[in-house]
Order: sequence, then structure tokens, then C-alpha cells
Amino acid sequence: MVHLGDGLFVTVNTFQKETRVHIRVYSTDDNGFLHPTKEGVSLKPEVWSSVLSSLRTFPALTEPDAVTVVKKDVCIFNQTGNSQMCVSLQRLFQRKDNSFHLVPERVILRGVQIERLWDSYNRIFTCVKSSLLAYTLKERVNFEIRKYPVDENLDGWDADTPQGFEELRDSLCKCLLDFISRKISVLSKSECIESKQGFLFNMDVHDCVSFNKKQNFDAYFEKALYNVEWDVLAAKFVKLNIHRPFLRWFQDDLFTVFS
Repeated sequence: MVHLGDGLFVTVNTFQKETRVHIRVYSTDDNGFLHPTKEGVSLKPEVWSSVLSSLRTFPALTEPDAVTVVKKDVCIFNQTGNSQMCVSLQRLFQRKDNSFHLVPERVILRGVQIERLWDSYNRIFTCVKSSLLAYTLKERVNFEIRKYPVDENLDGWDADTPQGFEELRDSLCKCLLDFISRKISVLSKSECIESKQGFLFNMDVHDCVSFNKKQNFDAYFEKALYNVEWDVLAAKFVKLNIHRPFLRWFQDDLFTVFS
């Protein structure tokens, strides 16, 4: 939880196998405990990251009526009345007929709060990574495991074998690495501006595919992580390892290595 000032906090929360970043006002009760209010927004990690990027280029001081829509999920409205930047964030909701409308809840950020929100990026991203791997992926793996019947022949198996844990850890890391590597490979081409504009005739010789692995990782890891299909990853991992007797014993401990 990062304090932005005046009761406003940014936090990472989990609910129903999902990870969310909240920018929300908290109130204090008579005992000094903080409680979240309805004044705030709950954002997917990729939307939160895009909101921070959009705020850096938002024309708050030059365009009084400026509005920016971020990933069809949240609107940034200009509330600046003087030389201090002030914006409001409000979520969009898509109806069944594909139309959009604004949800009532919103949050207002002023001056130093916006600067502190930018400064909180590294701390919040660290929490997001940990939550996606130690909670979101864990919940999906446990859900997939429950689809398979328990093998009663394994009831007497010794769950303390360290080799079993290491095999599962390596298998999970390999599955995760495969998914992220494929995402990075796609993003390194699809995010290239010249490629998007159709100016390239030979992608094999362009800079966007000549980066080494370290450069690609640094440039695209965050976005690749947000685009991992966690359900598909969990299903693949469980299918590969369901016949290993130690999977059910280690299914919770396995994810502590990611936290």
C-alpha cells in the first residue's frame, strides 16, 4: 500500500483468482484503522500501467476539456483549474449491446498525488508480479488439479522427497518461460512502429527482431506478463504433471518460490 496523500492510496488486491490495482480513498475509524471507500477505481494491471503512461502525456495545462480513454476501460478527465495538474479517473462499463457507460465511482488526483503515483510504479509492479504468480496462477493451477480424480494408490507416498518439489518447480518455470517468451517474440514485432505502419518489406533484417534476448526481455517483459493466458498455462502445467504423485502435496508450497 502506497500513500499518495489526503487519504488516497494505491494498493494491489486479489479477488476471485484476479489481481487488481486499486487507486482509492481510505477513511479512518475511531480506532485509527483504515477502511476503503467507494471513491476509487479498480484496474487490471495492464490498464494501471497504461494509465500511468497516459498521465505523463496528458495535456492538463493546455487543453481544459481534455479526455483520454485508456484501453476502453477507464477515462481520464481534466479537472485542472489553475497551474496545478488535476484529473479524475472513472471506469467504463461495456453493456451487452457493446455500448459503454461510465460507472458512478471515480477518484480525483491532484498535483503531488500524481507525482507520487508515478514514483510508486516500481513498488506496485513488484507487488503485481508477485500477486500474478503467487496468487492468480496458483488459484488457476489448484482449480485445474481439482478436475482430476485423486489416485488412492498414492496415499502412502512420502511427500517429503525434495527431488519431487524441484521437478515441479522446474516444470512450472519452464511452462511460464515458454509462454512469456512467445509473447515477447510477438510483441517485439507487433509493437514496432514501422511494422505497424506497413513500411517494412523484410522483417528479418529490422532492428525490432535483431535485439538480443536481454534487450527484448527488458523492453517487453511487463506487457508479456500481462498478456499471459493464465488458464491455459495452468491447464498445460497440470496436464504435464498430474501423474506425478507429489503434485497435490506441493501445490501450495510450490508458489512460495514466486512470492
